[in-house]
Amino acid sequence: MWVDDLRHLVYQADDLLDEIVYEHLRQKVHTRKMKKVCDFFSPSSNAFIFRRNMAKKMMTLVELLEKHYNEAAPLGLVVNENARPEIDVISQYRETISELEDHKIVGRDVEVESIVKQVIDASNNQLTSILPIVGMGGLGKTTLAKLVFKHELVRQHFDKTVWVCVSEPFIVNKILLDILQNLKGGISNGGDSKEVFLLELQKEMLGQTYFLVLDDVWNENSFLWDELKYCLLKITGNSKNSIVVTTRSAEVAKIMGTCSCHLLSKLSNDQYANETKTKYKMHDLVHDIAMAVSKDQNWQLNHRNILEELKKKEIQNIACKLRTIDFIQKIPHNIDQTLFDVEIRSFVCLRVLKISINKLPKSIGQLKHLRYLEISRCRDALKIPEPIVSLHNLQTLKFHYFSVILEIPTNFTNLVNLRHFKVGTICSKMPPHLSQLTQLQTLSHFAVGFEKGCKITELGPLKNLQERYLGGCNSCEKLPMLGQLNNLKKLEIYRFQVLQIIDNEFYGNDPNQRRFFPKLEKFVMQNMINLEQWEEVMTNDASSNVTIFPNLRSLKTSRCPKLLNIPEVFDESDMQHFESLFVSHCNKLTQLPNELQFCSSIRRVTIDHCSNLSINMRNKLELWYLHIGPLNKLPEDLCHLMNLRVVKIVGNMEDYDFGILQHLPSLKQICLVEDVLSNNSVTQIPQQLQHLTALESLGIENFGGIEALPEWLGNIVCLQTLDLRNCKKLKKIGFDRSNATSHQIKQLVCLHMSDATT
Repeated sequence: MWVDDLRHLVYQADDLLDEIVYEHLRQKVHTRKMKKVCDFFSPSSNAFIFRRNMAKKMMTLVELLEKHYNEAAPLGLVVNENARPEIDVISQYRETISELEDHKIVGRDVEVESIVKQVIDASNNQLTSILPIVGMGGLGKTTLAKLVFKHELVRQHFDKTVWVCVSEPFIVNKILLDILQNLKGGISNGGDSKEVFLLELQKEMLGQTYFLVLDDVWNENSFLWDELKYCLLKITGNSKNSIVVTTRSAEVAKIMGTCSCHLLSKLSNDQYANETKTKYKMHDLVHDIAMAVSKDQNWQLNHRNILEELKKKEIQNIACKLRTIDFIQKIPHNIDQTLFDVEIRSFVCLRVLKISINKLPKSIGQLKHLRYLEISRCRDALKIPEPIVSLHNLQTLKFHYFSVILEIPTNFTNLVNLRHFKVGTICSKMPPHLSQLTQLQTLSHFAVGFEKGCKITELGPLKNLQERYLGGCNSCEKLPMLGQLNNLKKLEIYRFQVLQIIDNEFYGNDPNQRRFFPKLEKFVMQNMINLEQWEEVMTNDASSNVTIFPNLRSLKTSRCPKLLNIPEVFDESDMQHFESLFVSHCNKLTQLPNELQFCSSIRRVTIDHCSNLSINMRNKLELWYLHIGPLNKLPEDLCHLMNLRVVKIVGNMEDYDFGILQHLPSLKQICLVEDVLSNNSVTQIPQQLQHLTALESLGIENFGGIEALPEWLGNIVCLQTLDLRNCKKLKKIGFDRSNATSHQIKQLVCLHMSDATT
């Protein structure tokens, strides 16, 4: 009971502070529109009256909190004055060990082998090499370091392996002591100075090499790192050692690293799809317990009688305290909108509202604490009411599944705190002057107009945008200056029908700028039917270093039939992030930039219907997915892709020698698609595939002349999935799985056929 009351008081305090913030934003909007005098006698508008009211509420709340604090002691709730410092608790919580948990590790095999090779090679060339592993929290940096730490080649190459969890604070003496305790369990003379630790380490490591993992490093102080590095170099003299550092901070990697850092990215869907096929469901009893424990913090409605439920007295008492409501797919189509308009006013503290409704009630403007609003309905057009512009705290606004959005209020720019604006449907007219919403990070749709405030130049000042989608600009001859948007992470450009050249203005108009698209991770350019040339950036000083796309991970260029080039705008040192290349239906494109051709970090490559384009397959250490064709023949260097697991080949199957696939030890999935333009009716599956006994999935498409599958298909003992599409003459599978011998297929769990006569 005491804890529940405390929670309600904290919520009241949060509401009070939120109300002050709202009033600040409201005055900011009105000042911008030169309406300082209007509604002077309204308590919500007059600054003096508002401050007096807020002061009274704050004093009352402080008194309640103090009273509640005094009630804690009789209940045995006392402050622990001897509690350990918070930083020690955090450090203990974050401490890691080198032992792996008893769980299957998914999708990092290629990275482990790559890091092990890099660590060993670097130790042969440097006295002490330092390789940072960088990635956001939860991606698996520590797990990856553990896999490297336990790797047999690492254990064989180095005399000693040491694991130290650094965390915070970064204390050089403590790190040296941890290394010493890891090696011999402590120090012999009991000293605690840096000199003593160093002498003990030198004695212990005389003439030996070591591999050291410094896990969870946060320190960005270069002086502290230089101090530790000096000590580490002194331990073994001229021995060649290696250090791996895990960190979330690119700055830490820059300070500490002597090798190019390994940027850890999230796993692709394909890498963990098999692991997520097993689903878990909460037991009914566990669900009931969870609902009982949280009965005062959640509320469920019967969707058939939602309006009657809203009218109940006990619900009215709860409504004024609710902060999150999800009515998506729950409100009947025939609901009385007037009644719902009345009831929604009760949710005065609401922060999140997700609702399926045909007509948004005007009372929505009274929910001044609202941060997140999502509206969806798949039946009618939507007209957004004017009061919505009063939601100055609103940060996310989403509209889904309307046939059309007829109108958005002209004062839409009053939503000064808006960060994410997503319109998942056709919007007949966008609000003018969107450039005033300077907090915007996501803008899913922008309808370019010719009126003032609706032109494409409105996008220029939105420097906080992280995603931009520009499309359907049929009269635009130039792209806006997007290179100066330092926070942009995703950019998609499509259907600029008259655009012929991407010129220097695309990168920006600052002659002194040296970094363009510094955070861009994904760049998509498609359906640009007249685009011919993509220029490099030009600066005043030709000798200066210019950085473009330093964090690019994915590049997609599709259906640009006249495009002649992709410029040499990439830097080799930045390509360690790059993962995915997609080029499709660009028939005049003859070559890729060298940095893309020889990128070793790339994982996915699609070269589809680009008859004059090829890519170097050598040095693709991490490539696991490849989609190519149509080609005159398969590339000879395909055999170098040791980690290739999935390949899709399009073209005239009779032109290809599939024997080269036998040299790919990791290959698990093949899809063969006969090009419909070849006018060939393939009558059989390539016989070379029968030697790929480790194959798990086989797809066959557009084999118009095949009538039966071969008997040898039953000998691919690992085959689990067989997908047959548009094989119109297929009448016989060719093997009987129920009568399969020990050498024939028994593992097939999925057989899919479409457009076949079987």
